[in-house]
Amino acid sequence: GNAISSFKPGGQYALLTFSGGPHAVYTPQLLEILKKKGIVATFFVTGRAALLHRALIERMVRDGHDVGIEGFHAQPTAFPNIATDFLPAPSSATQTRLPPLARLSHGINETVSLLRDITHKTPRFYRPPIAYTPHFNELLPYVHSAHPELQIVLHSLDSNDRLIDLKHLAVASTHFVEHIVEKLTP
Repeated sequence: GNAISSFKPGGQYALLTFSGGPHAVYTPQLLEILKKKGIVATFFVTGRAALLHRALIERMVRDGHDVGIEGFHAQPTAFPNIATDFLPAPSSATQTRLPPLARLSHGINETVSLLRDITHKTPRFYRPPIAYTPHFNELLPYVHSAHPELQIVLHSLDSNDRLIDLKHLAVASTHFVEHIVEKLTP
């Protein structure tokens, strides 16, 4: 279809992706774990975070990870501002419209340009905010008008880690690992 939502190369693989960073504290820890384990991943970063943490983007690339984009602005947990950040006011309670092309295109263009400057290559992948992924077919023309070479990447298994209660992180992390392992299929 028009978006990657699963990958079946044969054998038993899980493609690991992270969205919304990089984060000054957690991303270096994560990169160290991935390096020790010999795992490469795809990081979907925001332009704003990339501006703040350029060295982390450089490290991702140096460590062999792929860097895609998630737009320019970081999204708050559970996207409470999705209506104001990405969507104009709906014309009715049941109708939701796409963001204006200029606004979405600007964010994509800014982030692509920034990552090209940092990594010296054009990002290949775009991941829409989690709340918007069910409507990727509607989003596709807007993404492709900004950068036709971008491939939209969804996920086939969501860990729901954005719902972690940081007060109970140890219990929550065990739960999320169990959830992922239980749902993985060859």
